[in-house]
Amino acid sequence: MKRLSKAATFCLTANAVGLGCYWFFCSRLWIDMPNGELYADDGPSAISWVLTAFPFMAFCAVLNVGVFIWAVRKILVGKGRSLMSTWAVAIGAWVLLRLYVRSHIVG
Repeated sequence: MKRLSKAATFCLTANAVGLGCYWFFCSRLWIDMPNGELYADDGPSAISWVLTAFPFMAFCAVLNVGVFIWAVRKILVGKGRSLMSTWAVAIGAWVLLRLYVRSHIVG
């Protein structure tokens, strides 16, 4: 089995931590709400989201843009596609988590 590069390992680790923290803080917003649903126009919840969950999503977004640029450069040089595959897995995980979080928002 081929080992992951340091960049791919860092990308996976940073995104796993970011995903876990994002999910944790988002789930705390709707845990006390009726039916486990959060209203889109709820001001205090929006402020809480910006102060707790958003920084993790923003950090990982910036990280993933950098990884994408690095992966494209590696492909153009001909050094393989493993970093691009790792990036795609991380982006897929973020999309699935955002869809899950969105399913708890009403309105």
